[in-house]
Amino acid sequence: MTSEPRRLIQRRTALAHGASCLGLWGAGCRGGGDTAPVEGDGDDAWHVHPGQSIQAALDRASSATDGRRRVVVHEGTYRPERPGQALVWLNRRHDGITLEADGPVVLTAANSDIADRDTASFPAVVNHVVYFGDGISARTVFRGFTITGANRFDTRSDEPEPIEPNRPELGKQNLLFFYCDGGGMKIFGRSYPRIEQVEGTANVASPCGGGVSIQHLGFQQDAVRISDSIFLGQPLPGHRVGDRPASGQPGRDHQLPVHRERGQHRTRVRSARPANRTTLATAREP
Repeated sequence: MTSEPRRLIQRRTALAHGASCLGLWGAGCRGGGDTAPVEGDGDDAWHVHPGQSIQAALDRASSATDGRRRVVVHEGTYRPERPGQALVWLNRRHDGITLEADGPVVLTAANSDIADRDTASFPAVVNHVVYFGDGISARTVFRGFTITGANRFDTRSDEPEPIEPNRPELGKQNLLFFYCDGGGMKIFGRSYPRIEQVEGTANVASPCGGGVSIQHLGFQQDAVRISDSIFLGQPLPGHRVGDRPASGQPGRDHQLPVHRERGQHRTRVRSARPANRTTLATAREP
């Protein structure tokens, strides 16, 4: 990794850890003010600033008739405003959208203002920080974010709306893994996004997949591509990526090698593009 991307990762990590230690998740709090995304002036993007809704921008981009299928999220920390299954979700209708960060952007599952302090999942209030659902192809790009704060939160409620409209079609098997795996990122069904320049830090899930969970249900039309990304501070089994077939029987899991540095679990993903299976290639620090 070149010195410039390394500095960017260090900046994003410092921002995430600083906010976590101080409990200051307010930069992305959407209480009050105008939460609507802003159309770009002369560009092809929807722009989201702290205090505005990333999901609203994705939904607008999904229905745009003028080709605006790019969402740019500007520097800040964005947190859930209510408990739910995900902070940000993309399913079939969002296919083809590019969601990218402009500057250090932290997406967190935590909101200590509304979380129940008596639960083990505190301060998380969503199952997954980011969810990629059935019908997402490689035309969908997720780039440049820090993802943090997942902590085994589990809700089965579809409020404010279902994050996976195709779930009944895909069957009722493996619902434990649908809801509980993938604290940082959950990739479900026929879902093959491109994930670039992402840092996952301090995410926990149970039973597995703290950083990333890929549950393809046996579908193999394509593969998830993950490049120039790093996952750290996520103890095992948080680095397990599971591919369980639609039969409901355990399939082959793919264990990411974990390299310990300064007492932390650290995995760097430089490239992941297998032909038939969803696996992740890792490399040691240079």
